[in-house]
This record gives sequence, C-alpha cells and structure tokens, in this order.
Amino acid sequence: NWSVSRDFLPLIDLAAPAESAYGRLLAQVKPRLLGHLKFSQFQHVLQSTKYEGSTPSIILNRKAAVTLRERGRVDWEFRRSLIGQLLSEMRKQSGGPKLFRRPWQSRCMKVQFKGEGGEDAGGLYREALDAVAQELHSKAVPLFVPCPNAVAEVGENRDAWLLNPRATTPECVRALEFVGQLLGLALRTGDLLPLTLAPLTWKGIVGDERKREDVRSIDVFAEKHLAVLLSEDRLDEETLAAMGGLVFAYPDVTGEEIELIEGGRDAAVSPENAPEFARLLLQNRLTFDRFQLQALRRGLATVAPIQLIRLWSWRDLQERVCGVAEVDLDNLKRHTTYKNCTSTNVHVGYMWEALESFSQKQRRSFLRFVWGRSSLPTVDKWERNFTVQLLSGTDDTRLPC
Repeated sequence: NWSVSRDFLPLIDLAAPAESAYGRLLAQVKPRLLGHLKFSQFQHVLQSTKYEGSTPSIILNRKAAVTLRERGRVDWEFRRSLIGQLLSEMRKQSGGPKLFRRPWQSRCMKVQFKGEGGEDAGGLYREALDAVAQELHSKAVPLFVPCPNAVAEVGENRDAWLLNPRATTPECVRALEFVGQLLGLALRTGDLLPLTLAPLTWKGIVGDERKREDVRSIDVFAEKHLAVLLSEDRLDEETLAAMGGLVFAYPDVTGEEIELIEGGRDAAVSPENAPEFARLLLQNRLTFDRFQLQALRRGLATVAPIQLIRLWSWRDLQERVCGVAEVDLDNLKRHTTYKNCTSTNVHVGYMWEALESFSQKQRRSFLRFVWGRSSLPTVDKWERNFTVQLLSGTDDTRLPC
C-alpha cells in the first residue's frame, strides 16, 4: 500500500469518470487499499478546513411537517416539510457551506421545535436529523422513491430508496444539494444520517461504475427482461410474445412508462431490434438519476473533499454516513455506562434480554426513543457512550424504566 500511495495514486485522476480507463483502473485497486491509505488524507483535509465559528439557532415547525404527511401532500416547494424548513433556515445564515464544516462530534446548529419544550443539549439536534432522514424516505418530499423491488416486494433491497428522476425543479435541485451537504456534515462530525439508499445510489455518489448486476439489486423484473433479451440463445417471436409484446417504452423506476426512443409506444420490439431495446433499457436503469446525482454531489463537494471519496467503496461511504445498519448488542454493551446501577442488576438483565428478542427495526426504534439516533457510531472509541441510569423514586410521574 505504501508503494501504491507513492507510485500509483499520484498518476490517477480521481475526477475521471468511472467508465474511463483511469476509473476502471482505480476500481481494480480500491478493494486492495488499506483503511489508513483511504482515510488518512481525507481526515487531514477535514482537519485543515474545519470551521469552529458560532452555532446558529433555528426553529422548526414539526406540526406543519406532520400535517403535510397526514394529508398525503407532496412539498414540491419545500416550505412545510422539515427538510424544506431546515434548508430555508440555514440559507438565512451568513456562513454558507462552511457552517457544515464542523469538527468531529460538534453541531452545525441548535434546534428548537416550535411549540414544544426542551433545550437543545444535543438531543433535539440529533432528533431533527433523524426526522429529516425519515421524511426523505416518504412521499412528503419528492427527492427519493422506493426502488421497484420495494414496490413489488421481490428480490433484494426491499427497504431501499432511489433518487427520483422527476426531481428536476429548481427547488428540488437546491434540496438535493442540501442533502449532499448533510452527507458531508455526517462525514465530518459523526452525527449520522440514517438513510436507507440502494447500493446503486451509493455507488453513484462515490463515483463507481454501475453494471448490469446492479440492476437486479433494484429491479428484478427489468433484469429478467434483460437476461432474456441478451441471452446467447436465439430470440424468436414466440419468446417475445410470452414477454407481453414489448414496445420501445418501459416503466421507469417510479413506475411511469417512458419512451426509450421517440415514438417508442408505437415501435414493437422484434428479434432484430431486441438488442437495441435491451441496450436502451440497461442505459436507463444505470443512468436515470444522473441529473440528481450531480446536484447531490455538488452539495457534498462544498463540505467534504469529494475526489478523495473516490478511494472509498460504496460501503465505506454508507457506513460513515449512516452508521452500521445492524444494531450489534455486543458492541452496544461494550459502550454502555451504568449510573446508579450495574450490569449485574436484575432489571438491567431484563432490559438486555428484551433487546435480544427485538428485531433490527425494533432495536433502531428503541435507540431513537432513548438516545435520539437509530444506528450505532462507526468508530471504535465513541465520543458519548450509551447510558443506563436508574432513577430514584417510583412515583407515577415518570415513564416505566
């Protein structure tokens, strides 16, 4: 790895497209890079560009965002949703992108929820970030959509979301740039953003080349069509008829039918033009979010050195932004501090037994309720341990503990 750092990396253009010769060469080398080589220069840049100025205070109207979702409305103008309010409030500040370039384990803002009590000592801030992440995975804002596998409940990544190819308005572009800045904030401060994005999306953010096998991870049905159309076996009219009589129009990742060529709805797929149809379908599935990715990456680039992220795998980026998806109870126990009790107390044992019986989703909900976060930190040494505290008194003014 030392020779790679000295002799190889200086010759590679980290801004080169993934499908270029440099991009493919980098893709071959990345799996062999040790962690210190991938992350040390990145951390050095973060340290040298951090901003330690004053922390602005903002007010969010959670009730307005909840009402928006309950009424089934989509906030295309980004006025009532939490992310729209957060974007608006941060744009009022004079610091610009540097407000997101905070040191490790520090906040870029103090949060107050309108009409709700509480002083932000860090919990409200983390709660706001979690709430924004949940909102992004909803129909309240038009930035992401469930992947086709999630809609059909088949295949892999049934809980994953994709960038919405319909998010093309100026308001959506600004919001996507803001999401990119939030990703950069998570990388800088360690305040995780629990997003459930498809591997295809993470690959796009990192700058990796997407391939045909990535299509199956988001859209089993499209991949099945590709498998038949690109098979070495001779394609005949009978096989095409069994596929439903394809034309040069096909549902995109949102489920809306789009034409792959001009007048595609009137152009039938035949054995002769089937390879061209397959090429266009594959191209659509691999590049449908190019415009949205560009906006998100622009925002990320204002906060973190995006070219150095090219050295990472998509899993590296996912874990550093979202934390480890699985709530590892052994890891949680190792980072637990006990106050007014010990790990051997009977009721503490009951708590761990209950958590052992929980599903991963329930464990994430538990963490969100008691700790304001839904995933575990990715670093070995946690800045703040999980705390189990026995409160004195047994009156009815407290929740059961």
